[in-house]
This record gives sequence, structure tokens and C-alpha cells, in this order.
Amino acid sequence: MPTEAAHLRDVRDNLATLEQLPETLVKWRITVRFYVALHLLDALLEGTDHTHPSSHQERNDLLWTRRYRVPSLAQYAYEQLERYSREARYDCPSSGRFER
Repeated sequence: MPTEAAHLRDVRDNLATLEQLPETLVKWRITVRFYVALHLLDALLEGTDHTHPSSHQERNDLLWTRRYRVPSLAQYAYEQLERYSREARYDCPSSGRFER
């Protein structure tokens, strides 16, 4: 299973990728942002008690327990990114769907 350091390396790699992606590739930028968040949360799980979720649902269930003290605003932001990323990958929306 990946270590906390491996998850944090993936965070850095994804952030570097994000910097290289053109602003016009909105759906890819959303997806990369989601994976930044996912690896940050997985680093928290690994660093806290060596937990390795096997699915998105298991990760969500674990993170929203009081043990990890993830603020509700961070929970909401992660859930939004997960939903937008899934929509961008599978529903083929126009990029304008995600603009502010």
C-alpha cells in the first residue's frame, strides 16, 4: 500500500501537471484537482493510522468520522470535486458547465 510520502508525492506531481494544463482544458483540470484532494486525504488516513480505503465510498465513510477531524467545509469541497470530476469524466458536459 502507498505510504504517506507516496501520496504526498502524487499531490506534488498532480499540482505540477495542473500548472501545465491549459486553462481551456477545464474538465481535465477539475479531474486533476480531484486527485490532488484524494491523495491529500489518503495521506491523512495513512499518516494517522495506516488506513487504506479500497473505494471512494469507504474513503468518504472513514473521513467523515470525528477521528480524522476533517472540517465540514473541506468535506463539502471534496464531495463537490468528486461529483464534478465524475461528471467531467463520464457525462461529457460542455466545459462551460464548470465555469463560475
